[in-house]
Amino acid sequence: MRVSISYAVALLVPSALASVCAVSPSNHNVLTVTLAGRVVAGPTCPVTDIPPDPACAPAPLPGARLDVFDSGGRKVTTVVADAQGRFSVNLPPGRYLIVPKPFDRLPRPPRAITVDIRAGSPPPAELVIVYDTGVR
Repeated sequence: MRVSISYAVALLVPSALASVCAVSPSNHNVLTVTLAGRVVAGPTCPVTDIPPDPACAPAPLPGARLDVFDSGGRKVTTVVADAQGRFSVNLPPGRYLIVPKPFDRLPRPPRAITVDIRAGSPPPAELVIVYDTGVR
């Protein structure tokens, strides 16, 4: 699978983790890719030290919801971050828009991002979606 990830904002950070999923259970001829990532909220401390204090690292955001839309603008699914802030979704090749939804007490969600999944290329990188806490 070839995947290119274009970011709408600098609130998303790629790191290397995702895996090719076998065959889609709904159609045995469709190859899918597992798009995986984490949803976190940060900053968590009002002052950043150099070097950064590990206790102030962005915190997982369990329950955060991400809507996934196909290139035609149709909602494919909504994924929900687990207790560790992780999410994954199996998608066939195509272009998708990942839209973080408003979350509880946080001022606003990150902007949407576009993810291209192409046949014959490596699997996508893990996405890290960062909600701004407003802590300064």
